[in-house]
Amino acid sequence: MISFHVGEFGIVLTRKIIFGIFLSIVLIFTIYLKLDFSGHHHHGPVTPTYVTWDNFQQECGRVQILEQPGVYEKCKNKYHGKTVMDWRGNFI
Repeated sequence: MISFHVGEFGIVLTRKIIFGIFLSIVLIFTIYLKLDFSGHHHHGPVTPTYVTWDNFQQECGRVQILEQPGVYEKCKNKYHGKTVMDWRGNFI
């Protein structure tokens, strides 16, 4: 047990309190190291695509994926994580 006195004010630090402070510092440090401050991009360079949303839906839409077995893999290999898309619209 460690105690500090400043005038009439005193602080008592037990092993439990010191251990809790130490664990808190380690936890904060670990979280800080695990955070990715560079953004959420974990892939290599991307190339722009000029495919419109309507064209993408015609090629890789839900109906095409359900009706044709190989469409999902083809679209995943062609688009997922490899292109930058600037599709504008309303999100509801």
